[in-house]
Amino acid sequence: FSQTPLGTLVTEPKLARDVDFVNLHWPKTLEDVRKCVGRGHRVAADELLDQLEELKNDRPRVTKYCLMSAAGSYTDFHIDFGGTAVWYHLFSGRKIFYFIEPSPENIKIYSKWATNASGSKTSTYEFLPDLILAAGGEVYEVVLRKGQTLFIPSGWMHAVFTPEDSLVFGGNFVHRHSLEMQLNIYRLERQMKVGMDFRFPNYQKLMWFCAWDFLEECNRLRRRNRNIFFNDKVTDQLKLQIICKTYSPHILKGYKALAKELERWATSKAKCTTEQYPENMNVLALSAQLGELMKECVAYVDKEQKEKLRLLRK
Repeated sequence: FSQTPLGTLVTEPKLARDVDFVNLHWPKTLEDVRKCVGRGHRVAADELLDQLEELKNDRPRVTKYCLMSAAGSYTDFHIDFGGTAVWYHLFSGRKIFYFIEPSPENIKIYSKWATNASGSKTSTYEFLPDLILAAGGEVYEVVLRKGQTLFIPSGWMHAVFTPEDSLVFGGNFVHRHSLEMQLNIYRLERQMKVGMDFRFPNYQKLMWFCAWDFLEECNRLRRRNRNIFFNDKVTDQLKLQIICKTYSPHILKGYKALAKELERWATSKAKCTTEQYPENMNVLALSAQLGELMKECVAYVDKEQKEKLRLLRK
């Protein structure tokens, strides 16, 4: 409802706004569009304006929704599209959530269950928690009351029971702190052949903009510290050190996973993938640059961690 009058009355929590990839990386201005033009390309101003208008129309609008639920209603287990995180504010009523951690084993069970391929020889409905508990997993119950806000982490399977008539405001957001998990869920959706109407809109295009901006962040870090860079082997180590001290190992591994995914998309011939390439962006060069940088950064971080463990054992 972000484009309705209600959208001006309801605001997402600051946490969601501050980390949301759409808010941070989707182009909003002519300069945002111009910066993504590949080196050596010249694009007319009118063409850039047309691209900006198209991007405004294509912008994913998933951060605000209003949900009205009647007492006794139930939503079965699911994972929110694209592995997005969720903010969920209960304006009135009561909700009971059941959560399952997105471990590799649990996701495997969920995938088979959701596609009715759990191995059962009958068409009898199977309750997902029974399958999870039988495999040694756990299911968590959370009761949400009027006035409370819940944040659902990326990838967590959940079901919702409504014991009272309820009104909810909520939304979905993608962020860098669970990037690897979000990409895993996006791949799972494709493997399960989830319909496009039930997927995060323009997900791949958003990821290209995220990758571009992250490389720009890294370049700004280098320029900010250019006084210590020289043309020798020490320089490369200093560059990596600055980047690796700025971002946590978890975030760097997330961008490494993104680079791997982008490399696959950049060489794909499928129309559903190629039509998501941002106009005038050199996707092959971008995916290669990000992949090489993240490979070096993660190797540097792993080496540092091994050295710390070695010193602790002394």
